[in-house]
Amino acid sequence: MKTRLLVIVGLVLVIGAMLAVLINHHISIREYESNNTPNQLRGVFANCACQEKQNPDTNMLCTQPFIDWENSTHYIDNNICEWRKK
Repeated sequence: MKTRLLVIVGLVLVIGAMLAVLINHHISIREYESNNTPNQLRGVFANCACQEKQNPDTNMLCTQPFIDWENSTHYIDNNICEWRKK
């Protein structure tokens, strides 16, 4: 009887751990997708365009928060303003 109980408890723990891993993976995928929207990519390019138009005589800065965007092979952010391989 004790052996059966231990097997059942072990199975419940293993299944629970597998569910936790799957849920965590799903959450990380959703977070990745929400951080890589077309609007965010447009924001990177808009800030890069602002940096290019900066007037060196007045030292006017384009104040923008850090924005980055990536796909499976490349990334870009508003500090480097060019595509880089991962």
